[in-house]
Amino acid sequence: MAKQPPKNSRPAGEEQARRLFALAGDQRFPAAVSSLVDAPEDWDRALTDPAAWLRARGVELPHDLAVRLTKELSISRPSGAEITGMPDPDWIPFSIRQVNCRTFWLPKKNDQGEIVGYENVEICFGFEFVPNPIPGGPIG
Repeated sequence: MAKQPPKNSRPAGEEQARRLFALAGDQRFPAAVSSLVDAPEDWDRALTDPAAWLRARGVELPHDLAVRLTKELSISRPSGAEITGMPDPDWIPFSIRQVNCRTFWLPKKNDQGEIVGYENVEICFGFEFVPNPIPGGPIG
């Protein structure tokens, strides 16, 4: 079950927030975006029209949500704050955190199949989008 964010961290409009979290929980969305790592030839199509590119991969965006893809997390100039709402080029509007993590001890085997030791492995079964507040806030 997806963990809901605190009430005060939701974007304006409960319906819009519900659709945003539904998109975040759709496994096709992160899979499509992650596929760009293995297919650099898709970047031009994905950057030109992200909605059409995602639609071709089975991800339907809510009508009032725009997705903007970028190759770099840090850019040298503001990226249109009036459109994206970002206060400066290095501010990220949300973080993606891994949740529901478990630690397991897995056996390490040699070529003959004998156990020669154990390895500590952490596996996370989910993720959540966590909004980052705009720097400065009401006092800044």
